[in-house]
Amino acid sequence: MTDLRQGEALTVREMRARRRQLERVETKTKDLLDSAVVTTRNRAQQLAAEAADAEAQAAETLAAAVRVYGSATTASSIYGFPANEVEKAAKTVPVTRAREVADGFRQLAERKTVVRRQDHAQPPGPSAGGGPVAESQLG
Repeated sequence: MTDLRQGEALTVREMRARRRQLERVETKTKDLLDSAVVTTRNRAQQLAAEAADAEAQAAETLAAAVRVYGSATTASSIYGFPANEVEKAAKTVPVTRAREVADGFRQLAERKTVVRRQDHAQPPGPSAGGGPVAESQLG
């Protein structure tokens, strides 16, 4: 395409070519926007669902804490949350669910800790994964 210079007229062919180019750009712009709208909307919905799940888990855990500590005031002072927020979150969770969550943490606390022993007979070296590696060992 030629540039429009002052005083020069475009031919019909050049005007059609420019119109087709503008139409292609317009179509591609719309396609890109359509794709972006669908993608970002789907992602926003996914994040909203994840946020709702996280809020529910937080409320369940807080309700379990209220159950374990015996009161919303005690849990509030321990965690530094306002008491009214703790009470509100705890009320949204059924008592049976709070009990299940608390029992799950109790079971986790009762598990025996497994201590893995390391063999100290061999000092750490290049073959054991520790210490510096000499240039001749780098290959």
